Amino acid sequence: MAGKKKVRARTKFGLAAAPIDGAFREFIQYVHREVDSKEYGEVVKNYVKRKFDKENAKAILSVPAWEYSSSHMAGICYWDSLDNKFDSGYEHAIKWINDKFTDFKSRGTSIISDKKPTVRMLTPVERAIIKINSTIMEDLYAIEDRWHVGKTVGKFDLYNKLKTYEIKRFVEVEAWIHEHLDDYKAVIAKEDDQIVEAYKHLTIKDLTARVAVLEQFIGDVDNMKQSMKATRKVKISVKKLKGADKQVEKLKYQKENRDYKLTSINPMRIPGSMNMYAFNTKTRQLMIFISNNPDGITVTGSTIKGFDKELSMVLKLRKPGDILPTILKKTPKQIEKFVGTIKATKKVPSGRLNHDVIILRSK
Repeated sequence: MAGKKKVRARTKFGLAAAPIDGAFREFIQYVHREVDSKEYGEVVKNYVKRKFDKENAKAILSVPAWEYSSSHMAGICYWDSLDNKFDSGYEHAIKWINDKFTDFKSRGTSIISDKKPTVRMLTPVERAIIKINSTIMEDLYAIEDRWHVGKTVGKFDLYNKLKTYEIKRFVEVEAWIHEHLDDYKAVIAKEDDQIVEAYKHLTIKDLTARVAVLEQFIGDVDNMKQSMKATRKVKISVKKLKGADKQVEKLKYQKENRDYKLTSINPMRIPGSMNMYAFNTKTRQLMIFISNNPDGITVTGSTIKGFDKELSMVLKLRKPGDILPTILKKTPKQIEKFVGTIKATKKVPSGRLNHDVIILRSK
């Protein structure tokens, strides 16, 4: 482990950067000032789903989202999820929030029972077709009407019309253009006697003029498509990290082991940490996870991720009682030196935790 490269942790924002080891007063003030309001509702939702059964959680969360999307409610839920104590002045925080949930449950139950059948929402395609039919297609049908009475189109800029109406679907427009263009070309080429008969009232000059207009329309549609491609925004995929409460909701671990007199820390303290230590009480394996990732360690299901496989390790301890006190008390740097003196085969950890694993600490 010599020559370990020091990696600077990425600057954290929102709840990930909240002061969770001090007083609740400091924490809630931070939540008021620094946490985006979009996070409030998600925190409360996750808390309710963990604390209540499915039926009650559904009733509680059936009230309008704005009622539980407050910084105060989110702060209390998050703090309680960390198993932290509420300091002076906030001793009744849990009673206050439970009273809120009792009220929400009562009203939510009524909302569910009175819920009306869901009205089907229009799909994006359906909305686009409605827009097309009420805008550009009306203009094209007006051109068709002029042709029926022998009039010319006049000045009509299809490209600018499409721009003005913000049309992004061209199937119907192209179908209308080709419906007329194919007929006119067939008449000029005398490909079909029936079509020639149908358009015998038009001169070659009239037909040629209409073909020119329709071919210009095709060019306008093609230009519109190219314009859309040129201005299309490039989607930059930035993976958003889930909140600590959401990351660890399915994590399997052992809460307490009386044989080794060990108790797991709250798993919500794992996400974002750079060092994590765990002990399998069945196999006597010490797991050390060291992260070189700016986002620190993350959790997916029951798997620890974001750790460096070259620096992290699993050691089978002959005498756990002699080793674990050091792991629990020393700094990561001191632990690194201490582990170097342990005579044991070091393996690469898989990251998987189970019900035999005590989470010793994270830093």
